[in-house]
Amino acid sequence: MMNNMTNNRILIEDLRSIADGLTERERSALSGRSILITGFAGSLGFMLVQFFAEYGQTFGVKRIYVLDNYILENPNGFTQ
Repeated sequence: MMNNMTNNRILIEDLRSIADGLTERERSALSGRSILITGFAGSLGFMLVQFFAEYGQTFGVKRIYVLDNYILENPNGFTQ
């Protein structure tokens, strides 16, 4: 996972809980798809990136694209 989040036990448990809670239909809907996450440097976008970085391959996600205009600065330390 990105940004040294592998040591965050709560985040790892939350992501696992979300993944485990997806129905088979929801999982199969992700297969072969490209995912676009806008505003990825914000809180919700960051968590979505973490989720797909961890579980995207498991669900067959083809690619993950991320965009952010950093209008509220760069809260998570990402580089442009």
